[in-house]
Amino acid sequence: MVADPTAGSTNTAQERQLKKIRSVVNDIHKHILAVSKGLQKPAA
Repeated sequence: MVADPTAGSTNTAQERQLKKIRSVVNDIHKHILAVSKGLQKPAA
């Protein structure tokens, strides 16, 4: 994706939003992995 030089401050605002969304998605992904690993363990 090519950055638009005329975008100015909106570009950085979008980047901040994307970073926040990415961190939330990564956090959810970690939780899902933890739960799925727990489900894969044989019941003791």
